[in-house]
Amino acid sequence: MQSKIIRYLQVTLLMPVALACSQQGSDSLPAVTAVQHAAITVDGHLPDWKDLSATFEVRDFQSPWVDTPFGSTVFRAIADSAWLYFSFEVADSLLVMLPFAEESDVASGDRVEIFLSGDSTLGNYYCLEMGPRGDVLDYRAAYYRQFDDTWGLPGLTVAAQAIPGGYTVEGRIPIGFLRRLSEETLPTGNFTVYMGLYRAEYRKAHTEADPVQWLTWVDPNTAAPDFHVPSSLRAIQIQEP
Repeated sequence: MQSKIIRYLQVTLLMPVALACSQQGSDSLPAVTAVQHAAITVDGHLPDWKDLSATFEVRDFQSPWVDTPFGSTVFRAIADSAWLYFSFEVADSLLVMLPFAEESDVASGDRVEIFLSGDSTLGNYYCLEMGPRGDVLDYRAAYYRQFDDTWGLPGLTVAAQAIPGGYTVEGRIPIGFLRRLSEETLPTGNFTVYMGLYRAEYRKAHTEADPVQWLTWVDPNTAAPDFHVPSSLRAIQIQEP
Protein backbone atom coordinates (compact mmCIF):
# COMPACT_ATOMS: atom_id res chain seq x y z
CA MET A 1 0.00 0.00 0.00
CA GLN A 2 2.78 2.42 0.95
CA SER A 3 4.51 1.91 -2.39
CA LYS A 4 1.39 3.08 -4.24
CA ILE A 5 1.23 6.29 -2.23
CA ILE A 6 4.92 7.05 -2.78
CA ARG A 7 4.47 6.95 -6.54
CA TYR A 8 4.01 10.75 -6.43
CA LEU A 9 2.00 12.60 -3.84
CA GLN A 10 1.96 16.24 -3.01
CA VAL A 11 -0.34 18.38 -0.73
CA THR A 12 -2.11 15.12 -5.99
CA LEU A 13 -21.11 3.20 -25.65
CA LEU A 14 -21.18 5.05 -27.24
CA MET A 15 -23.76 7.74 -26.83
CA PRO A 16 -24.11 11.25 -28.21
CA VAL A 17 -22.63 13.81 -25.85
CA ALA A 18 -21.59 17.46 -25.99
CA LEU A 19 -17.78 17.63 -26.11
CA ALA A 20 -15.19 20.37 -26.22
CA CYS A 21 -11.92 19.11 -27.70
CA SER A 22 -9.25 20.47 -29.94
CA GLN A 23 -9.26 17.75 -32.59
CA GLN A 24 -11.39 14.92 -33.87
CA GLY A 25 -10.10 11.50 -34.82
CA SER A 26 -11.18 9.32 -37.70
CA ASP A 27 -14.90 8.61 -38.00
CA SER A 28 -15.55 11.64 -35.76
CA LEU A 29 -14.22 9.95 -32.64
CA PRO A 30 -12.90 12.40 -30.08
CA ALA A 31 -9.11 12.22 -30.18
CA VAL A 32 -6.28 12.73 -27.74
CA THR A 33 -3.66 14.70 -29.67
CA ALA A 34 -0.07 13.42 -29.75
CA VAL A 35 3.18 15.38 -29.74
CA GLN A 36 6.78 14.22 -29.93
CA HIS A 37 7.42 15.16 -26.32
CA ALA A 38 4.92 16.64 -23.87
CA ALA A 39 6.84 19.04 -21.64
CA ILE A 40 4.70 18.36 -18.58
CA THR A 41 5.93 17.93 -15.02
CA VAL A 42 3.46 15.89 -12.99
CA ASP A 43 3.31 18.00 -9.85
CA GLY A 44 -0.32 19.11 -9.60
CA HIS A 45 0.49 22.59 -10.94
CA LEU A 46 -1.09 23.21 -14.36
CA PRO A 47 0.62 26.27 -15.94
CA ASP A 48 2.62 23.99 -18.27
CA TRP A 49 -0.67 22.86 -19.86
CA LYS A 50 -1.37 26.39 -21.03
CA ASP A 51 1.71 26.27 -23.27
CA LEU A 52 0.40 23.26 -25.24
CA SER A 53 -1.01 24.06 -28.66
CA ALA A 54 -3.67 21.33 -28.74
CA THR A 55 -5.19 19.15 -26.05
CA PHE A 56 -8.20 16.90 -25.70
CA GLU A 57 -10.56 18.78 -23.40
CA VAL A 58 -13.86 17.97 -21.70
CA ARG A 59 -15.83 20.64 -19.86
CA ASP A 60 -19.38 19.36 -20.17
CA PHE A 61 -19.70 17.29 -17.00
CA GLN A 62 -23.29 16.74 -15.95
CA SER A 63 -25.24 15.55 -12.93
CA PRO A 64 -28.08 13.41 -14.34
CA TRP A 65 -29.60 12.33 -11.02
CA VAL A 66 -29.53 15.42 -8.77
CA ASP A 67 -30.36 18.89 -10.03
CA THR A 68 -28.05 20.73 -7.63
CA PRO A 69 -25.54 23.37 -8.75
CA PHE A 70 -21.91 22.27 -8.74
CA GLY A 71 -18.58 23.86 -9.57
CA SER A 72 -16.92 23.45 -12.95
CA THR A 73 -14.82 20.45 -13.88
CA VAL A 74 -12.26 20.56 -16.69
CA PHE A 75 -10.41 17.48 -17.95
CA ARG A 76 -7.47 17.70 -20.35
CA ALA A 77 -5.24 15.08 -21.94
CA ILE A 78 -2.34 14.88 -24.37
CA ALA A 79 -0.12 11.99 -25.49
CA ASP A 80 3.45 11.48 -26.57
CA SER A 81 5.44 8.36 -27.44
CA ALA A 82 5.65 7.22 -23.82
CA TRP A 83 2.72 8.63 -21.84
CA LEU A 84 -0.85 9.83 -21.84
CA TYR A 85 -0.84 12.91 -19.60
CA PHE A 86 -4.08 14.06 -17.97
CA SER A 87 -5.29 16.78 -15.65
CA PHE A 88 -8.46 17.72 -13.81
CA GLU A 89 -9.20 21.24 -12.62
CA VAL A 90 -12.09 21.22 -10.15
CA ALA A 91 -14.02 24.13 -8.61
CA ASP A 92 -15.04 23.04 -5.11
CA SER A 93 -15.75 25.32 -2.14
CA LEU A 94 -15.69 22.43 0.39
CA LEU A 95 -13.07 19.70 0.20
CA VAL A 96 -14.25 16.53 1.94
CA MET A 97 -11.70 13.76 2.55
CA LEU A 98 -11.07 11.01 5.04
CA PRO A 99 -7.58 10.72 6.54
CA PHE A 100 -5.74 8.34 4.21
CA ALA A 101 -5.01 4.98 5.83
CA GLU A 102 -5.84 2.66 2.94
CA GLU A 103 -6.88 2.97 -0.68
CA SER A 104 -10.58 2.48 0.02
CA ASP A 105 -10.58 5.76 1.99
CA VAL A 106 -10.40 7.60 -1.35
CA ALA A 107 -13.92 6.33 -2.14
CA SER A 108 -15.39 8.26 0.82
CA GLY A 109 -14.53 11.77 -0.27
CA ASP A 110 -14.23 14.24 -3.12
CA ARG A 111 -12.44 12.72 -6.10
CA VAL A 112 -12.12 12.48 -9.85
CA GLU A 113 -12.18 9.21 -11.76
CA ILE A 114 -11.05 7.70 -15.06
CA PHE A 115 -12.35 4.33 -16.28
CA LEU A 116 -10.60 2.61 -19.20
CA SER A 117 -11.49 -0.44 -21.28
CA GLY A 118 -10.42 -2.00 -24.54
CA ASP A 119 -13.96 -2.80 -25.66
CA SER A 120 -17.53 -1.65 -25.26
CA THR A 121 -18.69 -4.62 -23.15
CA LEU A 122 -16.51 -3.94 -20.06
CA GLY A 123 -15.37 -7.55 -20.10
CA ASN A 124 -12.27 -6.10 -18.44
CA TYR A 125 -11.89 -2.50 -17.39
CA TYR A 126 -9.63 -0.44 -15.17
CA CYS A 127 -10.51 2.29 -12.71
CA LEU A 128 -8.49 5.18 -11.30
CA GLU A 129 -10.03 7.20 -8.48
CA MET A 130 -7.96 10.17 -7.27
CA GLY A 131 -8.53 12.55 -4.38
CA PRO A 132 -7.53 16.18 -3.75
CA ARG A 133 -4.36 15.11 -1.90
CA GLY A 134 -3.26 12.81 -4.73
CA ASP A 135 -4.33 9.64 -2.91
CA VAL A 136 -5.15 6.90 -5.42
CA LEU A 137 -7.58 3.99 -5.48
CA ASP A 138 -6.86 1.90 -8.58
CA TYR A 139 -8.40 -1.45 -9.35
CA ARG A 140 -9.43 -3.74 -12.17
CA ALA A 141 -12.95 -5.01 -12.76
CA ALA A 142 -15.18 -7.12 -15.00
CA TYR A 143 -18.83 -6.49 -15.81
CA TYR A 144 -20.83 -6.47 -13.64
CA ARG A 145 -19.00 -5.02 -10.59
CA GLN A 146 -16.54 -7.88 -10.20
CA PHE A 147 -13.71 -5.95 -8.54
CA ASP A 148 -10.06 -6.87 -8.06
CA ASP A 149 -8.75 -4.37 -5.51
CA THR A 150 -5.31 -5.97 -5.45
CA TRP A 151 -4.49 -4.63 -8.92
CA GLY A 152 -2.46 -1.46 -9.37
CA LEU A 153 -1.43 0.29 -12.57
CA PRO A 154 2.36 0.00 -13.02
CA GLY A 155 3.92 3.31 -13.97
CA LEU A 156 0.97 5.45 -12.91
CA THR A 157 2.07 8.84 -11.55
CA VAL A 158 -0.39 11.17 -9.82
CA ALA A 159 -0.01 14.51 -8.05
CA ALA A 160 -2.59 16.94 -6.70
CA GLN A 161 -2.78 20.43 -5.25
CA ALA A 162 -5.34 22.39 -3.30
CA ILE A 163 -5.94 25.71 -5.06
CA PRO A 164 -8.14 28.68 -4.16
CA GLY A 165 -11.71 27.52 -4.68
CA GLY A 166 -10.92 23.90 -5.49
CA TYR A 167 -8.20 21.43 -6.40
CA THR A 168 -6.22 20.01 -9.30
CA VAL A 169 -5.22 16.45 -10.10
CA GLU A 170 -2.54 15.67 -12.65
CA GLY A 171 -1.07 12.38 -13.82
CA ARG A 172 0.36 10.19 -16.54
CA ILE A 173 -0.49 6.69 -17.77
CA PRO A 174 1.93 4.54 -19.81
CA ILE A 175 0.97 4.49 -23.49
CA GLY A 176 1.97 0.83 -23.60
CA PHE A 177 -0.77 -0.03 -21.09
CA LEU A 178 -3.40 1.76 -23.18
CA ARG A 179 -2.22 0.14 -26.41
CA ARG A 180 -2.50 -3.32 -24.85
CA LEU A 181 -6.12 -2.53 -23.94
CA SER A 182 -7.03 -1.72 -27.50
CA GLU A 183 -8.59 -4.32 -29.77
CA GLU A 184 -6.33 -3.00 -32.52
CA THR A 185 -3.06 -4.91 -32.77
CA LEU A 186 -0.93 -2.75 -35.08
CA PRO A 187 2.44 -2.03 -33.43
CA THR A 188 2.33 1.67 -34.34
CA GLY A 189 -0.26 4.29 -35.23
CA ASN A 190 -3.48 5.57 -33.71
CA PHE A 191 -5.66 3.24 -31.66
CA THR A 192 -9.00 3.29 -29.85
CA VAL A 193 -9.91 2.75 -26.21
CA TYR A 194 -13.09 3.35 -24.20
CA MET A 195 -12.96 6.04 -21.52
CA GLY A 196 -15.25 7.25 -18.76
CA LEU A 197 -14.66 10.49 -16.84
CA TYR A 198 -16.36 11.17 -13.53
CA ARG A 199 -16.35 13.26 -10.38
CA ALA A 200 -17.73 12.61 -6.90
CA GLU A 201 -18.64 15.93 -5.31
CA TYR A 202 -19.40 15.89 -1.59
CA ARG A 203 -21.78 18.76 -0.92
CA LYS A 204 -21.45 18.34 2.85
CA ALA A 205 -19.58 16.15 5.31
CA HIS A 206 -19.63 12.49 4.36
CA THR A 207 -21.17 11.63 7.73
CA GLU A 208 -24.38 13.45 6.78
CA ALA A 209 -27.25 11.87 4.86
CA ASP A 210 -27.03 11.85 1.05
CA PRO A 211 -23.85 13.96 0.88
CA VAL A 212 -22.53 13.09 -2.57
CA GLN A 213 -23.38 14.32 -6.05
CA TRP A 214 -22.19 12.25 -9.04
CA LEU A 215 -20.93 13.99 -12.17
CA THR A 216 -20.15 12.35 -15.50
CA TRP A 217 -18.94 13.14 -19.00
CA VAL A 218 -21.43 10.69 -20.56
CA ASP A 219 -24.93 10.21 -19.15
CA PRO A 220 -25.32 6.43 -18.76
CA ASN A 221 -29.14 6.73 -18.61
CA THR A 222 -29.42 4.66 -15.46
CA ALA A 223 -32.17 5.19 -12.91
CA ALA A 224 -29.64 5.55 -10.08
CA PRO A 225 -25.99 6.62 -10.25
CA ASP A 226 -23.93 3.80 -11.75
CA PHE A 227 -20.75 4.21 -13.79
CA HIS A 228 -19.88 0.51 -13.94
CA VAL A 229 -21.98 0.00 -17.05
CA PRO A 230 -20.95 0.10 -20.73
CA SER A 231 -23.15 3.12 -21.45
CA SER A 232 -21.01 5.37 -19.21
CA LEU A 233 -17.89 5.07 -21.38
CA ARG A 234 -17.20 6.46 -24.82
CA ALA A 235 -14.79 5.40 -27.55
CA ILE A 236 -11.86 7.78 -28.05
CA GLN A 237 -8.88 7.67 -30.35
CA ILE A 238 -5.35 7.91 -28.95
CA GLN A 239 -3.02 9.47 -31.51
CA GLU A 240 0.69 8.83 -31.61
CA PRO A 241 3.43 11.09 -32.99
